[in-house]
Amino acid sequence: MHALKKAGTALLILAISLALGEVALRIYNHISPSYVFHDDSYNRFRVKPGSDYYGFPINPLGFLDTDFSKADGSSFRIVALGDSFAFGVVPYQDNYLTLLEADLGQAGLRAEVFNMGIPRTAPADYLNLLVNEGLALEPDLVLVNFYIGNDLIETHRSLHRNRPLHQRSYVVSLLRFALRLHDRAEGGVFNDRQVYSDDAPTFSRASYIEIIGDRAKVYLVGWDGMAASVDAAMDAIEKISVICRRRSVPVAVVLIPEETQLDPELQAALPLTYRLYREGTMDFQQPNRIVGERLGAAGIPYLDLYPAFAAAAPAQRLYKPFDSHWNIAGNRLAAEQIAGFLVERGLTAKADRR
Repeated sequence: MHALKKAGTALLILAISLALGEVALRIYNHISPSYVFHDDSYNRFRVKPGSDYYGFPINPLGFLDTDFSKADGSSFRIVALGDSFAFGVVPYQDNYLTLLEADLGQAGLRAEVFNMGIPRTAPADYLNLLVNEGLALEPDLVLVNFYIGNDLIETHRSLHRNRPLHQRSYVVSLLRFALRLHDRAEGGVFNDRQVYSDDAPTFSRASYIEIIGDRAKVYLVGWDGMAASVDAAMDAIEKISVICRRRSVPVAVVLIPEETQLDPELQAALPLTYRLYREGTMDFQQPNRIVGERLGAAGIPYLDLYPAFAAAAPAQRLYKPFDSHWNIAGNRLAAEQIAGFLVERGLTAKADRR
């Protein structure tokens, strides 16, 4: 009886401590929001203004870019929407959207590319960000950067609101975050990064396989979440197109390939690690094909970067080690391809008339 009483007292103390911790963390997050704790706003992972990102200060709006200028008719203004791929893991000067601005300049176009990438966002967030902030920049073109690696998966998650415990409990969220830190070689936080290394891995191999394995359902033939995810993602993109069309602003989409689509070793690791992929059929171009067909049917011009990256991948590394994002070479290739696409498709015609 005495032992049971002591155990009951200990459990009561633990329960009270957890409850107090939960309350304290929620109050703290309300005062000083942190990406550690879940919320549905695209601002959750917006980087702190003024943070030092490899020697470049995050602008006052929380974007990896210079201060956004006011429209004065002297330049062709491109609003670029996207997730951490648009934000990038390389220094500002090596980001493909920074390089795109320079490449268009070499083609004789005075362009400004406004990088509005926010990590961990998805197409529905791009729509909200455009309406809330992007249109105020008076763009001449809106460029939607669609990452095959997780834009469909993140959309699928948003359709299923029953969040796991680690997203509902702030205490569990904090503990989970702390336990995952040891798996990061460089750290995954986008605030205050000091020294960049193109060759340094971001995650351990085991953690990276876990990350890509969680996303790989989009390559599984017959995945029951594909249709609904594509529908929801396309609904957001089509709304972006309609809103922009009313303002005579063209929209273009860039399909960004995941490293898994290009790396046979990663492809082979999936069925070795996951029974789901061992028993199913994988088609690593499936999402590009499906999304591309939907974009074409909607009359939205798009560039699928998969062919260019598949051609270049055997000769050079295009992604940072154990990281789903491009390294410096990958960013350069993307900028070249996008600049050529925009010019060839006449999407910069308005700039030519200036």
